[in-house]
Amino acid sequence: MAHQTHLHKNPRKDAVEALLRILYQGEASTEVLNELLARYDVGQSRDRALMHTITLGVLRNLTFLKTVLQMVADRPIRRINKQVELVLYTGMFQVFFLDKVPMHAAVDETVKVVKNFRRKAVPFVNAVMRTVTRRHEELLGRIDSMEVLYSLPGPLLPILTTVAGRHLSEEDLKILNTPAPVTIRVNQALIEPRRLQEKLASYGVRLQPLPYARAALQLQENGLSLTDTGVIPRLAVPQDLASQMVVEVLDPQPNERVLDLCAGRGIKTTQIQEYTDSKADVTAVDVSGEKLKDLQTVTRQKGLENISVIQADATLFKSSHPFDKVLLDAPCTGSGTLRRRPEVRYRIASTDMAHMTTLQSRLLKNALRLVRPGGMVVYAVCSFLPEEGPGVWNHVIGHAPEFQTLDLSQQFPDAAFVTTQGWLLTLPFRDRMDGFFIAAARRTAQEDGTATSVPK
Repeated sequence: MAHQTHLHKNPRKDAVEALLRILYQGEASTEVLNELLARYDVGQSRDRALMHTITLGVLRNLTFLKTVLQMVADRPIRRINKQVELVLYTGMFQVFFLDKVPMHAAVDETVKVVKNFRRKAVPFVNAVMRTVTRRHEELLGRIDSMEVLYSLPGPLLPILTTVAGRHLSEEDLKILNTPAPVTIRVNQALIEPRRLQEKLASYGVRLQPLPYARAALQLQENGLSLTDTGVIPRLAVPQDLASQMVVEVLDPQPNERVLDLCAGRGIKTTQIQEYTDSKADVTAVDVSGEKLKDLQTVTRQKGLENISVIQADATLFKSSHPFDKVLLDAPCTGSGTLRRRPEVRYRIASTDMAHMTTLQSRLLKNALRLVRPGGMVVYAVCSFLPEEGPGVWNHVIGHAPEFQTLDLSQQFPDAAFVTTQGWLLTLPFRDRMDGFFIAAARRTAQEDGTATSVPK
């Protein structure tokens, strides 16, 4: 019977429901979309794609859509019902950005959708949509602000200018407001990247290898949705190139004791074992039992072994045996994922940055305590904000003289994302990958073989 209900999925209505959860309940777009898209049958790939496109498209262009709505509406936006407002944004997005949807269809479908939420708003929605379709070129021409045109909130542009060391061009802004490329990580424990490339080519899915990560393939053409090819998650998982580079820096080896201190659902935990053919001894720690259950499920699906799972507060976790390598992919604002999760651009200004950086510092201090003399710690955040990357790293490592920062330029020679300090800082508009800060340090030992104490 569940199959029958799937046949009546409405991608435009589902997009409104997704937007309500993301914008007004604070949920992450990736998790909301994964949940809603899973309800569609394999044969509904077009509806699934439309729902995905509209949801993320509205999020990417929210400031622009709000500005246009205020131009044409006969009342202030604050007086418009939130569901009705979101229905309008889904319709307006189709008018301005989806060439394949005829304008009359955008109007008709938007009116149909609003009946599901607030029937008495039909005349208002119909009037707004007809005005937008009639005047869309004129309305577009009236917007002369790059921040509005590319929906970049005020605080974000100065930050980007600072980290880039230059003013961003319009081409940079366009890149920030377009979908990120689809990149996967091949499970090398089961199949070589080239063989998977050939396998997917038979489905009309064309991928090409990327530099800097040994198992990274990027989507070029998509004859069939990757979800429908059957390779995910056993043979491959979606993972941005910058994220894959974190474990490249860690460079796990067989027989090493490795700790993934904020393991989450295990994207990097499983990557470590794929790289070592399950021959490393990996411990995954996370405060969320639910995420660790997902990690264990994926581990079984991938056929990986030697992963111990511990639910614990990563700021307090202790071990009687120090680790050869410790990976800390710390919780952060996620600013570096704004191409993939466009809602983060609207949340940065409201983030309690002092609380965030204090947590990151506590996590990093504990990571340092857990690594053996001669061992290595890698710190990463999917953020380009200076406070979360260099700020936290300098604050903690600057008070830990027994740790020596490693120069990653030797591992990534001539790469634009290597900083003068030897860190990695990828920028979405420059490097065509998520924004990540990655730094590594090695723990030295005193002459008597004992390590100095890590400050509390």
